[in-house]
This record gives sequence, C-alpha cells and structure tokens, in this order.
Amino acid sequence: MTWIEVSINTTSEAVDWVNTLLAPESISETHLMPYQSQTDGTIAQSKWAFTFRLYLPNTLVGDRQLRQIVQKLYSLQRTRQISEPKAVVVEEKSVLSTTTTAPLYIGQRFVISPSLPCSAAEASEKKTMGRILLRINPTQSFGSGLHPATQLCLQFLEQSIVPGMQTLDLGSGSGILTVAMAKLGAHVLALDNDPLAIAATQNAVWQNQVESQVIVKLGSLGQGSRLGHWMGNSEQIGMETSLAILPEANFDLIVANVLARIHVALAADYYQALRQTPSRLGGLILSGFTTDYQVDLESALYEAGFRAIACKRQEDWMALLAKPG
Repeated sequence: MTWIEVSINTTSEAVDWVNTLLAPESISETHLMPYQSQTDGTIAQSKWAFTFRLYLPNTLVGDRQLRQIVQKLYSLQRTRQISEPKAVVVEEKSVLSTTTTAPLYIGQRFVISPSLPCSAAEASEKKTMGRILLRINPTQSFGSGLHPATQLCLQFLEQSIVPGMQTLDLGSGSGILTVAMAKLGAHVLALDNDPLAIAATQNAVWQNQVESQVIVKLGSLGQGSRLGHWMGNSEQIGMETSLAILPEANFDLIVANVLARIHVALAADYYQALRQTPSRLGGLILSGFTTDYQVDLESALYEAGFRAIACKRQEDWMALLAKPG
C-alpha cells in the first residue's frame, strides 16, 4: 500500500491550532517533530519551530481528505503561521521521533512533560525537583503548553491559586490548566463543549492523579452553551453538548483560554459565577486573544462589573486578570 505523506512546517504558537483544526479529520497517523532544514538535516535558523507529518491513504478518500486539510489550514497559511502543505506519495511511512519527551519550563513553578514509563518518569521527576510537573500527552485538543496564551494563563495561575479554592476551567481542551490548578491545591470544574476535549481532559486528570479534586463535564457556562464550539468549528459539536452550568457565584477563580468573542459574550456570566470576596487572590483569568481585542474586551468586562488588575503579554498574545468591583 502506498501513502500520501503531508508535511507542514509551523511556528510554536500554531501547533495547537493545527491539532484542533485537524481533529475532525480522524487522521490515523500524525507526527510532530522539531523543524529541520531539508538540505542537510540540521536544525535551521528559521521562524519554523516544528513540522507536522501526516499519512493519508493513497486513495480517493485520502485525496479528498487532503483537500479538506488544505482548506481548513488556509487561514494559518495566509497569516504565515504555517507553511504551504506539501504532499508526496511514498511506499512506506518514515520512522519518526517526536518532540514529546522534552520538558517545557513555564513561569516559576511549572514544567510540562508527557506521561512516561515508570523508570523514565522517575528520572524526569528528579530533573524537575522544585517545580510542579504537569504530565500532558499529545492530544488533538488545544493546550500542549507551546502556545503563548496557555503559558500566560499558567503564569497567572501560579500567582493566583491558593489551596482549597473552588475554580472553573472553561474550555478545558487538553486539561493542562485544570491539572495545574488541581496541583496547586484547587478544586476544579472543567468544562468544554467538545467531546474530544472532554476525553483529553479526563485522561490528563487520571494521568496526573488529581481525580479527587476535579469534575469534568461536557458543557459551558451560562449562554456559552448556545455559542457553538469556541473555535467556531461547528462540525465538532453535537446537539448533546448543550449542557449549561448556571452562573451562581460558585467559584473563587475562573480561567478561560478561548477566543475573544466568547469572553465578550460571557462577561456578565463570568461576573455572576464568581464569589464576591475581598481577597486579593482569585478572580477572572482570560486569554486566547491578541492585543487587537484588548479595548473591546476590557470595555465588556467593565460594563459587566469587573476591574482589570493586571495583564501579561507574549508576542502579540495577552492574558488579563480581572476582579469584580
């Protein structure tokens, strides 16, 4: 059998977008590896950080799937976050190594690493002494830790969580923020309206042994259940995912790493879902948007009753910390 081998170079921040956009395609084999020049095999000095390599059957079905992939990724290609997908027919799949064994250090307290066999896990634990280890396996849901929005959220969380807090992770994706809050001592309700993300979050919770602190549910907060998938990808959502969690002042802290339009639509629900406490900790942590949306988002939060406390920026991406009052 022959295969269509598809190669896509990508920036670090585009990795999660590619994963999430391709999730509905049910690609049987996907590899992610460090970008290498195609001339001598060495790591190139380039804006590209990684390369996706996909394998599709060399059939009419595979041809159709390739066209769909190119169409879905066009916006990322147009904004130069990925290269033009290159497809060749090969007799055999390449033997590839992935990037998933390299730990990723974020902020002052976190290190991200995949789940490993027992002996490798013990060695990894020794290397990460003094940091909180988040075991996150490759997933088709957003939240590998490579995207600036995820990293900014983690930096805010390490400053904001105190043990015993009741928290909400809205749009939990891979489960990375859920696990981080639980390992900081919080109790977490993890919500996502994508069944793939719910499965990924539940798996991350199990792998990190924080089941006693986390509840994972398919749904959204308030009117978020009527807004569709947070990336606007309706084909990932079934009718059964419309569970709405009422915003009833149940949480000390909410973190949401989703698109700006979702934040604007849910500003009032965020306010009603938070407990009105005088503590300097807790509040609302929002990310998933660029600086272009800052004014509109801060305006929506102000109208809902929030005051902005702090913001963090990385490249064009940003995160906001806000509190009621």
